Amino acid sequence: KEKKEKKEERRGGHMLRKEVGVVSKLSEIPFEFEGGRKREGETGGELPSALPFQVQIRYTKMDGTKVIRVITQLKKVTESKETAEENVNVAVLSSAVSKAATSLAAQGKYEEALRVAAANEEMLARAVRSDEQKLLFQQYQEEFSAIDKQLQQQMKLNEHELGDLGVGVEELRLQNQNDQLSTVIWNQNAKEANACCVM
Repeated sequence: KEKKEKKEERRGGHMLRKEVGVVSKLSEIPFEFEGGRKREGETGGELPSALPFQVQIRYTKMDGTKVIRVITQLKKVTESKETAEENVNVAVLSSAVSKAATSLAAQGKYEEALRVAAANEEMLARAVRSDEQKLLFQQYQEEFSAIDKQLQQQMKLNEHELGDLGVGVEELRLQNQNDQLSTVIWNQNAKEANACCVM
């Protein structure tokens, strides 16, 4: 029997642990990271030319055998926006952006969700190089336009109903979230749960 997806995420130091439940060969699990913060008194060093990544995948086969697969790679690092955009995996990035924006919307952070989507949409547009990437970008735009439309409508309703409360507005938004927006968010989350690749 399939287990329900666990949305557990633990961060500690330079490690991220995610429990993802049932996956397939087509599963994608995007993640973000940022460089460590400099401690007081530390001088800035040069950016390393590459960073090591390791993924440990623990799973249970259909026969009950417990298995661990370890994948280690050294990934090049750049400060050049142009170089980074040339090498963007449009499929993975559009999926990650959609997931991040949907997660923010589900928390009632509508403006932040729209900002994340808009900023990354511009970057994705610059990164598109091939016909396949163009198609993936168009699919992303179509999918997010449904969320965008519902967020804009919900924000107009909330503006009228809730006024300019500021503090605690996310909780009030969640209580007043309409069915159409909830459905769009749920559908996007379900799609993301069914499509899980490690970048």
